[in-house]
Amino acid sequence: RLSLLEMDANDFIHDEQRHGTIDALQVDLYDATARGPMLDTPEFYKACRDSLSEDGVMTVNLFGDHPSYAKNLKAMRYAFDQVISLPEVHDGNVVAIAFRNAVEFDFPALYERAEEIKAATKLPAKSWVNGIKSNF
Repeated sequence: RLSLLEMDANDFIHDEQRHGTIDALQVDLYDATARGPMLDTPEFYKACRDSLSEDGVMTVNLFGDHPSYAKNLKAMRYAFDQVISLPEVHDGNVVAIAFRNAVEFDFPALYERAEEIKAATKLPAKSWVNGIKSNF
């Protein structure tokens, strides 16, 4: 089930009633001038981690060629057990994926699923798996 809320992200993520309840959290906190995420401290990312369920995952949209990129990855790595990033795409965006608890990837199964996705949607899913694999 998907819930979409429009509210202050800092208030949302620091609400202790949410701790341990979120399976997937998408963070995309750019302002109108796209100067980098507006919330990017280790404390913010720790609060994001605290909000996740045991198998929870967070994705963060970053600009790979922006000065905030390294700062955000460092802050996420401080807060999370495992952080990977997908390769930069044509417009400079990089998706970082942070796992509350480290996971082991079954790459043969991921490649098999990628073929199914490609057959059904024509999306380049194999390249996504290659991007994940490049972190190891």
